[in-house]
Amino acid sequence: MKDIYNKAYLEITNVCNLSCSFCKGTDRDKCFMSEENFTVAAKKLRQVTSYIYFHILGEPTLHPNLERFLDICHELDFKVIITTNGTLLSKVGDFLLDSPILHKVNISLHALEANERLSFDEYLDGCADFARKMSEKGKICVLRLWNGDSDGKYGSGKLNDGIMSRLENSFDRALWKQNTKGFRLSDKLFLEFAERFEWRENDDDEQVRCYGLRDQIGVLVDGRIVPCCIDCDGAITLGNIFTDDIINVINSPLAVEMAEGFRNGKAVHPYCKKCGFVRTRL
Repeated sequence: MKDIYNKAYLEITNVCNLSCSFCKGTDRDKCFMSEENFTVAAKKLRQVTSYIYFHILGEPTLHPNLERFLDICHELDFKVIITTNGTLLSKVGDFLLDSPILHKVNISLHALEANERLSFDEYLDGCADFARKMSEKGKICVLRLWNGDSDGKYGSGKLNDGIMSRLENSFDRALWKQNTKGFRLSDKLFLEFAERFEWRENDDDEQVRCYGLRDQIGVLVDGRIVPCCIDCDGAITLGNIFTDDIINVINSPLAVEMAEGFRNGKAVHPYCKKCGFVRTRL
């Protein structure tokens, strides 16, 4: 059966060990998803996709049951993607690398500029070592510098020059191949640039595009179903995965209206009109 969505974002915790200026944060109660709730959520999400991202807010490698969650996803035949700040890879890296269903890891290197207590060399060397091992295992790893300006080559972060220099020392610069998002450093290993995320106001008539409810769906740690990974406070709550039928939720009037709006280049919900990821159509 063909997937309804290309991916689902499942927030296994909204707790983080860092405090980054680029992160919106949340006033929600801090929580770690239980194994019981995770199993319920994963089984329902498997009805709509085969790719699951442990990401919305929070640092997934903090979760004490992360290895067990990977096992559950293996039983359900998921492909798992983890987005991490990279600070705990020395503790969880071995079982991540050995997991047969870990498809990809995104490491947000721009976390470095927002947390001065991190050791520059130790942090980058640890991330580079893990990324190299991912590549050797045949798993995808993306090193992210998502702190750029619209006209910047690789961003305006105050540490970016140093980060780039360190990466050039860690991975043979002569082997890098440029692509549309940054560079391919080696087999299945990438360096990716992007602009800083910003909230904005869109005109009602502005043509936009978004993957929410067309390519993706999200679930917060308390079970609330949201259209995408940006709605970290449940501003557009469509239902609750612990209690509701997910097929009924995605076929609800609001979900259908939003998806149809995006297909036609229009943001239906006021929340979406302020989102920096809603790009103007060319």
